Amino acid sequence: MLFIRGKDDRIVDWSDEAPNRPRPFNRAVSDLSVPYQGPSIVVMRFRVDRSNPAYKTYWPSPIVFHDKFIGQEAPKISPDPESIYLVQTDGMRVFNNDMYREQYRAYLSRLPDLSFFDHVKKPAGSAAIDMETSQNSLAFQGTFRIKHLDRPGVIEETLGSGHCGVDYIGAASLRAGKGVRAEQKAPSLCRMI
Repeated sequence: MLFIRGKDDRIVDWSDEAPNRPRPFNRAVSDLSVPYQGPSIVVMRFRVDRSNPAYKTYWPSPIVFHDKFIGQEAPKISPDPESIYLVQTDGMRVFNNDMYREQYRAYLSRLPDLSFFDHVKKPAGSAAIDMETSQNSLAFQGTFRIKHLDRPGVIEETLGSGHCGVDYIGAASLRAGKGVRAEQKAPSLCRMI
């Protein structure tokens, strides 16, 4: 499993995130006063039985990425900064599933407490004025690949739809404001305020 947070290609080193270690990922995620500068790729490995009826080749989007309420009912989480839309379905809690639960606990002990940030997040404008960034305990599915260790050379690719829309070549540059999409209308004179 792979989650991407920042914009580089550094992978979280789980041994550095153990208690009494430097914890660079935890530090970077927790410091909301500066732009995120920590490792950007979070890789988790889970051994699963694909013959189990609960096994699915896809997950819902979003999922609860930080689920410290393993084995109990979780509070409702909001994907929007204003916390207007509170959602919580059991399907979003993939790590609370018997197939992943115990393996996930090892990662959970090394993850920052992202559920805390759901209570203190601000809308983008307010956060920008206060020179803060936002975090979320939800993860939105994009494109991912699964490498089967028991079948060498077999890789499954699932093209996904992240929170910004369907993935396609060039979409990321447009979403990040680095690309230009021509307007499909007549030009007009306007003044930005």
